[in-house]
Amino acid sequence: MNTAQQSPFHEGEQLLQTRFGVREKMERFGRQVIREYMPDQHRDFYGQLPFIFVGHADKEGWPWASIVFNEAGFISSPSAKELTINALPVAGDPLRESLAFAKDENLRLGLLGVELTSRRRNRLAAWSGCQRSDGQYETDKCLRPVHPQ
Repeated sequence: MNTAQQSPFHEGEQLLQTRFGVREKMERFGRQVIREYMPDQHRDFYGQLPFIFVGHADKEGWPWASIVFNEAGFISSPSAKELTINALPVAGDPLRESLAFAKDENLRLGLLGVELTSRRRNRLAAWSGCQRSDGQYETDKCLRPVHPQ
């Protein structure tokens, strides 16, 4: 959502919402909860997790769900629009291959963080990318930064 005038929902979502008679209700709700940035509480939430679920489509367009894990703190948020994940999927995970295949392109990701003790969860739609200090990208070595879309 780039401006206050644009809907947080794409055309297909709007069509379905209209068909089911919930368009206005969903628009009001979406404007309250769908953002182009992460609130501080979400940034802190992701930072304390020991794992995160990652959904993506491979080069053939097939959907996959992966889990990326490490010690708590492996996820950080240097800004409200970046999430750094300092871990790779396990060997053989389709996400690992997709990150290597994407190389200079960003890979669309759906992220889901779950806090098991409270059942709290947050979703994030994002793009992958890994930028080194020299400005070059290494998508085969990490999963960062992730930018909310």
